[in-house]
This record gives sequence, structure tokens and C-alpha cells, in this order.
Amino acid sequence: MDILPTPTGPSSTPQQIKAFLQSLQQYPNGPNVCTSPVSFTDTKQKSKWIKQFPDAGFRETFTYSQAFTEATKENTRNKVVLFQRPVHNWVGLPKIGITWAHAERHAFALAWIKRPNVEFGKDLVVFDVDCLLPAEAGNWVIGSIPLVRGFVLYCCDPKHKKLINNVWYWQNTGHRGMGECLEHSLEWMKKLTLMGDQALSDMDWESQGFKKIGL
Repeated sequence: MDILPTPTGPSSTPQQIKAFLQSLQQYPNGPNVCTSPVSFTDTKQKSKWIKQFPDAGFRETFTYSQAFTEATKENTRNKVVLFQRPVHNWVGLPKIGITWAHAERHAFALAWIKRPNVEFGKDLVVFDVDCLLPAEAGNWVIGSIPLVRGFVLYCCDPKHKKLINNVWYWQNTGHRGMGECLEHSLEWMKKLTLMGDQALSDMDWESQGFKKIGL
């Protein structure tokens, strides 16, 4: 199956996004791609807000994405997940006169990638086109968007049994603040898919514009 055209702009529907992700997942010899954008932390949060979010049926929880990418496409090394969440705090939206369904959303992607000659653990790669990390900073907490930081810290928490060897954070700020986070996140996921399900080294990530960060 061919990969569908990449959805662009904030007007892209979750149906279009889901169809695109499904075409990535079906690409031969590619990584394991979650076929729904993740917009909720867990089922409790989804059930709480589902009435305010008309397209919630096309969106999933982070816990679902983990189960999906662990139960499908056997023998794959890598997995990739798209996140799309309201920029503002869930509870605070009504206070500023914005309905949840029409809230501005931020998209970014996380990938769990196998390293060459490493038996256990993976590298967590954060693609966030609106990255706020200064290129010279070693500590990414200085400026990263809270919602991105929250999910990364969740992934790296030992109690979730996800062994992370390194974290790589996107450094190119050329498209920051231009409203193109969804398009570029999906294009990056497509790029990983076309590269195939292969182990990637430090040199691979550095050459693409990522920086290894501390937690």
C-alpha cells in the first residue's frame, strides 16, 4: 500500500490524520506506527472530556498507544507515536472562553528507536517543531513546552518499565511558531517509515539535527 499524502494545516481532520497513520503502519518493513493520534493521557481523562470533544472517537490515549505498538507488527525494533493535544490546560480552557473542541492544538512525535549493538533499552527521540530548547543548552527543561516535557518524563519513569538509554531532542527552530507542527511531525514520521525498521546510532541523530539531552 502506498503512503497517503501528508495532511497539512490545522484544518486537517482526525479522520485524515488516522488514514495517513494507517498508511504508514501498513508500509512494508517500516517501524510500528500507532494508527491514531494520542490526545489523552488515559481512559479516565478521555471519558471525562469525550462529550466536549466531538472527534474523540478518532483519538486515543497514551496507554492505548503503548499497548498498540507492543501488540502489533511483531519483530519490529522501533515504534512511533503522534501526539496532538490542546496547548492550554484542559480545565483552564472554559475560563478563557474557549471550547475544548475548538482549542488550539500542538502536535509532536515520539519515537522509541533501537540502538546498534545494544541488547536492552531504546533511545527516545522527541520531534517537536516548536522546540524551545536553546541550541547550546544541555538541560532541555529550560524551555521545552510543558505538555511535551510531561510525556517525555512519563516515558522515562522507571516504574513504567520503559528502559530509555538516551533522549534526543529536535534542535531546528526554523519552523517554530508558524502553525506547521502537525505537517512537520507527520513528515518526520514518514521519513522514519521510509528509512525502514533499523537501529540508529548517535551519528544518525546528530546528522538529522537532534541533540542528546539530560533528564
